[in-house]
Amino acid sequence: MLKHILMEAALGDIAASSGVTETGQSAAKPKKAAPEVEKVTMEDGRIVEFVGKRRMLKESVFGEDGTLTAVRFDFRNGRVVNYTPNRQLKTSDGKLLVEMFIGHGIEQKLGDEAANPVDKDGNPVDIDDVVLDIESLIERLSKDPVEWSMRRTGDGMAGTSILLKALAELNPSKGIEGAKAFLKDKTHADKLALRNSPKLKPIVERLEAEKAAKGSKIDATALLEGFEAEAPAAA
Repeated sequence: MLKHILMEAALGDIAASSGVTETGQSAAKPKKAAPEVEKVTMEDGRIVEFVGKRRMLKESVFGEDGTLTAVRFDFRNGRVVNYTPNRQLKTSDGKLLVEMFIGHGIEQKLGDEAANPVDKDGNPVDIDDVVLDIESLIERLSKDPVEWSMRRTGDGMAGTSILLKALAELNPSKGIEGAKAFLKDKTHADKLALRNSPKLKPIVERLEAEKAAKGSKIDATALLEGFEAEAPAAA
């Protein structure tokens, strides 16, 4: 009897450690606790929420006319630091400070489009697709009103550069610019359908094969020549 009791206790311990209940079903894993939110009264009287371990928050403050009035930094200890750039100041090499800030912001905004070297599946992002991403963002930033932020769907421009070349080859009179205009309002699903269409699929596959061969540093032709030159194995 004692042996039986000890065995049941041991099995219970194993089940508990493995997350399996007595009925054989997996025990529900405890939900991850939501990050702690601390409300801090800032020295200017505002109530600011700091989530998790966040110690500083930053925000650009604009006036009613849309001009920047300050960049505000809120700290978890209640301190507030405001910075308003002097528009007349120049750097030591003669550049206007505000223009330097503008340039830095543009570099950051556009550069973020090329920040991730791999896609959601872990595959390297085609550099031609990155160029199209940045060109698309520049176009959005050139509209009035400007589309400052836009929710990206699917893989964005992934594979679009090859599709553009295939469309331009299919209809040379329209060229790349005509292909861009054609694809402008097409969804990711539309682009996939076009890539797999009977007319475009052979062109897309050939262009992709040519690009892969061009990017490879291994001479596949030479490798095959060596294989073909070998004498057949004796029976």
